[in-house]
Amino acid sequence: MRTATPNKALSLSASWLWISAGLALAAGRLGAQQALPAYQFEAPLTEAIHFHELQLVNELLELSRLEAGEMGLKASKQNAIPFLKGLVYAFESLAAQRQVELTFHSGLPGLSLYFDAGKVEKVFNNLLSNAFKFTPGGGRVSVELSKSDKEACIRVADTGPGIPPAQQPRVFDRFFQSDEHHGMGSGVGLALVKELVKLHHGRITLDSEPGKGAVFEVYLPLGQSHLSEEERVEAAESTASASVLPLALAPQPTLNGQKPPAGAPRVLLVEDNAEVRAFVKQRLAVAFQVSEAEDGQAGIKKGLEEMPDLIVCDVMMPRTNGYEVCAALKADVRTSHIPIILLTAKAGQEKKLMGLKAGADDYLAKPFDAEELSVRIRNLIQLRQQLRERFATAVELKPSEVSANSIDQEFSDWGHLRMRRGIP
Repeated sequence: MRTATPNKALSLSASWLWISAGLALAAGRLGAQQALPAYQFEAPLTEAIHFHELQLVNELLELSRLEAGEMGLKASKQNAIPFLKGLVYAFESLAAQRQVELTFHSGLPGLSLYFDAGKVEKVFNNLLSNAFKFTPGGGRVSVELSKSDKEACIRVADTGPGIPPAQQPRVFDRFFQSDEHHGMGSGVGLALVKELVKLHHGRITLDSEPGKGAVFEVYLPLGQSHLSEEERVEAAESTASASVLPLALAPQPTLNGQKPPAGAPRVLLVEDNAEVRAFVKQRLAVAFQVSEAEDGQAGIKKGLEEMPDLIVCDVMMPRTNGYEVCAALKADVRTSHIPIILLTAKAGQEKKLMGLKAGADDYLAKPFDAEELSVRIRNLIQLRQQLRERFATAVELKPSEVSANSIDQEFSDWGHLRMRRGIP
């Protein structure tokens, strides 16, 4: 009888876990849609748990595919500096919350590299998440970018407790956890990081001394001679002069030259940090038509003017914060139906309740995975579409079948009145 190889056994186990977590997530959404009051109160926390389960399982599956040589590289030529800036500054509010200094430094005006954006994003989200996880308040997390004749080096350093020399050779092993950090993390992230860097024909090193923090250095080769024809994809790149412009002014091409399909949903992104806004827009622009607002007041104005299909809004903004943006738009009959996702590093239960009371439809903690944000956007838009279709096709709609706030009820009554009068 045949026995499964370790990779195949892991894939099979992870697939069952993925199905289980996916079904639990779907069941959670079904319960929330059926407007059960007690369930709706717990739904955001339950959904977050299942999303983290799915994220872990996805990492396991990715690691298994990488080790089996079943995952390909799709690298395009991109300016690495604005890309990395966006990744780093997505942790800015988390740094402020934990009182950790966060810095990014590059003496280069621009740096063209061939890389797969989604995979490199996973690499540095993992490294930065680990750095913040183990760095105490008053410490520092820094990212530095440099290059030699043949390769670029991205250095991620922290001032945490460090890793004992005897354990350093094992940090990239699957499921390894340092004795000092027992119980923190799954032990999968760094193993995945190493494989993703190897997929780019690069390497990663660790330098750490107990009590003095840890330094991870990712080396990626310059040029394209190391890539096969199948590993390269063409992408529209900014002109050479654009690389020296401030990020907020430089044109931002979509990933791998892709553009959103005709008729793609319209998403309004409200974020005061220019680097984070540019990064999130770049990631979302593959599937959505994305417009931007640089602060909360501009977000309210654009929301009313553009009537997007969904709004993604940061919470920590000057003058008008995300809660106030959400409350203002949900209180207006013209925009009360538009789903709003709030982004913040303050992901405690109290802050989540503040967002939900303001009318937010979803809540995502920074730093977040861009793919997870895209999935949440699609799901909310799809749910709204299903509700519209139900309203349009229902012959008789009983009030008990619909859970609506006063603004939603006013909007519904207004719409029915226009329909009876034959007004389009």
